[in-house]
Amino acid sequence: MDFDFKKLEFLFAYEKDELTGFLGFHQEEIQMLFIHPSFFNRDFGSQLLKKAMQDFKLNKIEVNFDNKKALKFYQKFGFQIVGEYQDDFGFKLLKMQKS
Repeated sequence: MDFDFKKLEFLFAYEKDELTGFLGFHQEEIQMLFIHPSFFNRDFGSQLLKKAMQDFKLNKIEVNFDNKKALKFYQKFGFQIVGEYQDDFGFKLLKMQKS
């Protein structure tokens, strides 16, 4: 990979003192959103995404074509597919943007 992870900024979600997930971003693009499996379907991903869009004006993300759950999640928040490409590892990625 050719990305410098030191350039990322992060938002973290906690329940009490336990880290439930995080969102990493650079400029206006979300680079990663991870929720620990034991906290799936408890609104942590939605809360992180809403905070990122509202406070940091993040409006872009790339989603693996085969990750239908993530695709549906971002579409629920108004992201639309604006392009696609194949990465260096052979994965098809969808470029998504919220207008």
